[in-house]
Amino acid sequence: MESWGPAPFRFELAWLEDSFMEGRLASWWTDCVFEGPADVIIGKKLRFLKSKLKEWAKEKKELDHGRKRILEDRMLELNALEECGLASDEDYEDRGRLSQEHKGLLLLEEISWRKKSRVKWLSEGDKNTAYFHAMASARRRRN
Repeated sequence: MESWGPAPFRFELAWLEDSFMEGRLASWWTDCVFEGPADVIIGKKLRFLKSKLKEWAKEKKELDHGRKRILEDRMLELNALEECGLASDEDYEDRGRLSQEHKGLLLLEEISWRKKSRVKWLSEGDKNTAYFHAMASARRRRN
């Protein structure tokens, strides 16, 4: 298979769902200081910002995947307690909170796959992530 070099940088729409993203970007932008003409400074700052976004995205993906697994395991435990009749009111509240957090993580994953699949005709809220994954994989094979 022929190598075309590194994959181009793509900004993920799902990143904007992070409530701290704006502050994080502003902080990274002001943290880097370069010398030279304005166009060179902006180019260097954008490259720096790109590298920071890539690092952050990789860490966030790993953390989200781990968090999603923990949430699923805990919800299974709470479901088992409910089936045995041992669930308390706090367990029901906890399960509701965990479910909301889990839905948020699934939404971020869906937004990411929708962007990668380049399918724009579906409305927000469709949870057909497997379809978007298949479309993105087919597109990658074609390219």
